[in-house]
Amino acid sequence: MNIPSSAVRMDINDMRRRLGDDEALIAVLFRLFLEDYAARLESIKSAVNGRRLDDLRREAHMMKGNASNLSAFGVVEAAAALEDSADRGGGADVDRLFAKLVVEVEQLVTELRGLLGRL
Repeated sequence: MNIPSSAVRMDINDMRRRLGDDEALIAVLFRLFLEDYAARLESIKSAVNGRRLDDLRREAHMMKGNASNLSAFGVVEAAAALEDSADRGGGADVDRLFAKLVVEVEQLVTELRGLLGRL
């Protein structure tokens, strides 16, 4: 199946190349992300609200890794910015960075659901 490039900052061609163009594996990774993202965002939100920087760093890092598997660079960049903010001691930008992450994840989720239907 030829998965088209998306408007979401996701490099489908890079993902396909790294995964050996294995559609079954691609579908598994899509499903795993879709099963995990809501709980991961909730954990990040809780860490942001509680200003628990160690938890925030860990959760943002996991989200970054999950998105990296999909070559979803919009989510990777947003999660990395949140992780970096936690490393720097948090601050006022944490709420803004979390909001950006939510937008990126929601766009990715919409895209993944559509792509999964075509696999």
